[in-house]
Amino acid sequence: MNKRKDPDNDKSLEDKDNVKTSSTSSSNYEKSVKIGESIGDLITSKWNSQKKPGKVYIKNRRVHHGEVGTSMGIAEAFKESDPIISGILSGIGKGLIKDDIADKHKWFTFKKKEDQETTDLTNKIEDSANVNNEGSQDTHPDN
Repeated sequence: MNKRKDPDNDKSLEDKDNVKTSSTSSSNYEKSVKIGESIGDLITSKWNSQKKPGKVYIKNRRVHHGEVGTSMGIAEAFKESDPIISGILSGIGKGLIKDDIADKHKWFTFKKKEDQETTDLTNKIEDSANVNNEGSQDTHPDN
């Protein structure tokens, strides 16, 4: 009554191979994310070490590196088909996000360059007014 299994038709062997491939793929992906994150950290460190790091604009709109990093995170969707490349891209994105997290409220606002310059000028005027008000309050004697 015992039937011998035909190795060519044995699905359990295929499942075992898929598990091995999946765990290897996952391991390669995680290693690649770490490498990519190191690259992202290196890029942001180099950028931030400049005396006055520039701002990036595309079509006259400000682009934060956190936005780029978030977009690069989409590569994770391809980790099964190409774990090394998708891991490196996701890791670089992670490094960019980590460095720019303080500005996350500015991401994906798509402000035009003129809008940003006006906002910066308004902030400078408000800061200047606040400093002047604080100084004038200190010089007046209390009654």
